[in-house]
Amino acid sequence: MIELNLPNVLPERIRPPSHPPTSEQRHILQLAKEYKTLKVIAGAGTGKTSTLVMMAEQDSRPTIYLAFNKAMAEEAKHRMPDHVVCKTTHSLAFSYFGFALMDAGKLSRPEGGYVNVKGTGKEVAIAYHLGGARKLDGSQLPPSVIGMSVLNTVAQFEQSADDTLEYKHVRLNEHIAVDLCSDIEKTVLKTARRLWAERIDMSCNTLATHDTYLKLFQLSKNPMAAYQVVMLDEAQDTNACVLDIFHTAQANFKVLVGDPYQQIYAWRGSVNAMAQVEAREAFLTESFRFGQDIADVANKILSMYGQADFSLVGRARTRIVPREEIIGTQTCLFRTNAGLLDLALYFIPQGIAVELNTDVKDLIKLIESAIALQAGLLNGVKHPTLIPFSSWAEVKESAKETPELARIVRIADEYKLPNVLDILKAYRKPTYPSVILTTAHKAKGLEFDNVLLANDFKELDKMNEEERNLLYVAVTRAKKLLALNSVVEQIIKPQELDA
Repeated sequence: MIELNLPNVLPERIRPPSHPPTSEQRHILQLAKEYKTLKVIAGAGTGKTSTLVMMAEQDSRPTIYLAFNKAMAEEAKHRMPDHVVCKTTHSLAFSYFGFALMDAGKLSRPEGGYVNVKGTGKEVAIAYHLGGARKLDGSQLPPSVIGMSVLNTVAQFEQSADDTLEYKHVRLNEHIAVDLCSDIEKTVLKTARRLWAERIDMSCNTLATHDTYLKLFQLSKNPMAAYQVVMLDEAQDTNACVLDIFHTAQANFKVLVGDPYQQIYAWRGSVNAMAQVEAREAFLTESFRFGQDIADVANKILSMYGQADFSLVGRARTRIVPREEIIGTQTCLFRTNAGLLDLALYFIPQGIAVELNTDVKDLIKLIESAIALQAGLLNGVKHPTLIPFSSWAEVKESAKETPELARIVRIADEYKLPNVLDILKAYRKPTYPSVILTTAHKAKGLEFDNVLLANDFKELDKMNEEERNLLYVAVTRAKKLLALNSVVEQIIKPQELDA
């Protein structure tokens, strides 16, 4: 056996050229020396990662940096000093509980013949012999809707800081008429408790989720004694489970960083830890991504519901332009997948190189379910959006009040759905796209040269604070050119656009 002496086979950490800290960053670095817990409220593009790197460079104690997603953790890994371990909260939990679940075959469906692993609403309904439920009009919902309610209830528990699964975690499908379904909440709770017990039973083939091992880590109350400093990034989208992990850590210094106005995942359990934690506050408001023109638009959006906690200052060079003046690769940001699909079906047949930065498999499943529902084949309806409906006519009726359903119905009216299905199945991501189509949710944490805002965002009279946050995220992604949509143009006075 030949041994090679290769001491530097691993790539060195890539550290971008450092710049002198701003006055806000100097203030934060000083506060980090004085307080045991610090929360940094960082607006879009204000250099929060750079600030955390500076903080780590002045403090050589063993540190763990916890990120919201893998891309952020990987970026931080290349920028942080060597004494900082960079992980997602899930990867941290996986090292303690995920391996056991994976080895037991509980994190993926078994190969070979089909086995009911209770991973879908229909499988849960079959495994636990669940019946259907009734809607307000008296019509019947399939058992799979009750099964989905069970799955959503367990998910709510897994995202919480609670030790036991209780009534407060129950999440019934919105179409269920509780008054017409006696004991439905009791049935869902009882079944959810069985499902949770089987998820963590290594001798049972019931499928677990990635949130399952995160929950097990939270329940273990691990003090993370190996680290004297804990950094929690994107804290505005932290759920109660992760926040409890942060609180349990027995570090000498803890810092959480985020932007409360970029909280766009409340629908899946995020709690905005920025508001949940009592600590010394500091702000980052100078954006190095965009200029004052975009900062002014963002500030206008942030002040829709009263005075915002901060005002952004733009330090880069950007321009707000009409849509036809966008040059180069264009990134169009949508609120919904249905809106994205609508434009994709217009561009792709023309031979335009389109990158769909979304879950194409989910779109295929949605179209397949729509085709099945149109044909009256209820067993073929697999997508959660359409499962509660017993007919296509019912979808069309509900579409009058639900914009995303309205777009699906319009696509079905304007295109032949089998043709849509063929286009999506044949789609391949281009190497050099001319147009990037993505959603604002997918775009959070990213930035693009040229951004166009799609016109599928909520109208002003239907906008709540989370929808406002989503619009703010979309507006603040551009580094060069930004084209506004009709909703933003209503928020901004015409004379301000011309200025």
